[in-house]
Amino acid sequence: MILLRNFGRSSLTSRASQPALVAVLVVNRAHKYSSAFRADVINLKPRVVHIMAGTNDIAEATGRETDEEIQGYISNIVELAQLHGIQVVLASIPPAADFFWHTGLNPAPRICALNNWLKAYALDQKLTYVDYWSVLSAPDGGMRRDFSDDGVHPNVNGYRAMEPLAEAAITKALQ
Repeated sequence: MILLRNFGRSSLTSRASQPALVAVLVVNRAHKYSSAFRADVINLKPRVVHIMAGTNDIAEATGRETDEEIQGYISNIVELAQLHGIQVVLASIPPAADFFWHTGLNPAPRICALNNWLKAYALDQKLTYVDYWSVLSAPDGGMRRDFSDDGVHPNVNGYRAMEPLAEAAITKALQ
């Protein structure tokens, strides 16, 4: 069973009576997600959770947040997963040179800094880290045009580029 959480909607595949193998999270706002984590992930009892979070926090979707606050939200989600015996795949924040809904923030350097923290945190916590940023990024730190229609969200080509990385990371976490 796979759970995809994106923009407040959940979509389940497979039979609900089967235990979840992997829960995949694309978190809209990390600070709001930690409270929904129990219902959306822990109660499914998956073996692995794949977490991608931070874009909308950096975009100040609900106000300015420091890097330390974002790190704290992600750490809380990871700790909850670990407490419940769920292996974690922690993903890099995808590249963005700007946000069409909140322009002028110059997010690329901040995304790089948070990705450096995510990678180090994953290593320190013995998590599987998946680096989508390196595959999706353009030289300016934004998303490659062939991988996104809006410069922020991956399109079909972007997801195709991400797929083998996700599969490899989940397979590693399941071992």
